[in-house]
Amino acid sequence: RRSGKGDMISALLVDGTGRLRVTSDSGAAAVLVDGKKRGVTPLTLEDLSAGRHIVTLENRSGSVQRNVDIKANETATLEASIYLGWLALFSPIEVKISEGGRVLQPDEDSKVMLASGQHQLLFVNSALGYRDSRVVEVKPGEVTPISIVPPKTAVTVTTTPSAEVWVDGALVGSTPLVDLPLDIGTREFVFKNATLGERRLMITATVTPLR
Repeated sequence: RRSGKGDMISALLVDGTGRLRVTSDSGAAAVLVDGKKRGVTPLTLEDLSAGRHIVTLENRSGSVQRNVDIKANETATLEASIYLGWLALFSPIEVKISEGGRVLQPDEDSKVMLASGQHQLLFVNSALGYRDSRVVEVKPGEVTPISIVPPKTAVTVTTTPSAEVWVDGALVGSTPLVDLPLDIGTREFVFKNATLGERRLMITATVTPLR
């Protein structure tokens, strides 16, 4: 019996519950604990098991997620703010931003206002063959920077007769050039030959290798 009673006390200590008070200063928000809906702020939960829990608050402005440690027979508090945030785009090429099929239009400062929380965003430039999908975490009331680094493409250049090749004002070598790495986009090519002079071409390089 003594052994059984000791085991029961140990079990109570391990499985003890604590309380959690959840509030939000940005209006009513739904409260999820470990993925299960538990109510709307302000909210006091009396039956959380001791240990770490993932608490999510959601409203029209977005969502925030916090890790909360609950101790048996104690009360923990969580205060969170949920505001809209911004995405600031930095890209050397034009890209269309969309989420779930809905196109997002940046303002004149290349910023997009979004609900706080995670977003699955798609960045596309169809003319250049560029396509990239990213999961972005937008923080409440903050600006989240996103930098687009376009891939390079391979360019093969031949001329008759041989010539120096300049791209956007920089000498890249003399022909023939094979699989020259080049940033995608519209580039100015200048071909120079000591006898025949020079020729200029504006060429759009895409993700598809160019010859």
